[in-house]
Amino acid sequence: MKTAHNVSQQSTLAETDFSHFSPRAYLDEYHCDWDEEDEFLMAFLHDVYQYLDPQRTLLEIGGGPTIHQLISARNKVETIVFGEYLKKNRVEVKGWREARKGAFSWDVYFEHVLKLERRSHEQSILEMKKTLRQKLRFIVPCNILEARPMPFMPVRNFDLVSVHFCPESITSQESEFVAGMRRVISLAKPGGLLIMSFLKESSMYAVGKTNFCAFPLTEAKLKQTLAALDCEILHMAHGPADPTRNYFGTISLVTQRRCASALRVV
Repeated sequence: MKTAHNVSQQSTLAETDFSHFSPRAYLDEYHCDWDEEDEFLMAFLHDVYQYLDPQRTLLEIGGGPTIHQLISARNKVETIVFGEYLKKNRVEVKGWREARKGAFSWDVYFEHVLKLERRSHEQSILEMKKTLRQKLRFIVPCNILEARPMPFMPVRNFDLVSVHFCPESITSQESEFVAGMRRVISLAKPGGLLIMSFLKESSMYAVGKTNFCAFPLTEAKLKQTLAALDCEILHMAHGPADPTRNYFGTISLVTQRRCASALRVV
């Protein structure tokens, strides 16, 4: 999930206490106005999925209350599993999937992807939404800080794993970040791809008047972590950051879990 503005005037919250997280406050503040971070991420995802071979399953991890990161994936996968820690975020996503009255509108994002895909505007947005809703088949609890991140999901390995702004945004501890990454990677099949985005060097972020801790991830630490977890980076790009926000850019990448990898979830 995309994070927030400078936090110096906010009150800090305990690390893993997300009980005060407001999906609507987050969406209203960070996804109502199109910005250069949106421009970068949506173009990156379009480019990745455009050249990707069709896959059977995609797991979205820690998507928060958002679905925009899945729009470009809709024509390349058969089934999407949405794993998210907070029940109120899962309710928000279910509301969009079921086209409930008052559900958050992602039309600006669909319109942007439509332009990138160079499709006819006639009925295309409705068709895009219908396709994504049909493929978003499971919305389930997921906690990568637990030894079994998805205890209620029988599938353990996915062709694709999508995770954006999650492992570094749920803890300030390096050990927990690395353990979370290990569990994320373990959910990709050997040889499977992971499509990921991270904040650079963020110690905390704000949603409304509440602060949440983050791990100040650097590019060097990210590369070191992925190498140690037996992943090969296939493509990496650096995104911009609003100067008023409490981080120094973003990193998006495609990495592959090596076929011989036998990660143990710890």
